[in-house]
Amino acid sequence: MRAVLIQHGLWKVLSVLHTKPNTIIKEQWAEQKKNKCGSLTDYEWEELEKKAVTAAQLCLVPHVLQDVLDKTNAMDLWARLEELYMMKSLANKIRLKERLYTF
Repeated sequence: MRAVLIQHGLWKVLSVLHTKPNTIIKEQWAEQKKNKCGSLTDYEWEELEKKAVTAAQLCLVPHVLQDVLDKTNAMDLWARLEELYMMKSLANKIRLKERLYTF
């Protein structure tokens, strides 16, 4: 997934600290965004984020897509995918060991 976003030039949407303007002072947000994103306008940023979300969604199989379809921005989508697949649960450990020993 990361490789697809990087290839399409969309990884900066996830690598930039993306905070909504209403949660911090708008001047601080504008300064952070300018420092991290360069000279992107709000419209360009939103278009870039939409492209990142759709690129990620196109890479998912249908049963995974159902779990993340309600996510509208790239950070929320990425966080949900990490929550689903980066857990260190017993089931994940058993599956990984099974894959390792049956390879």
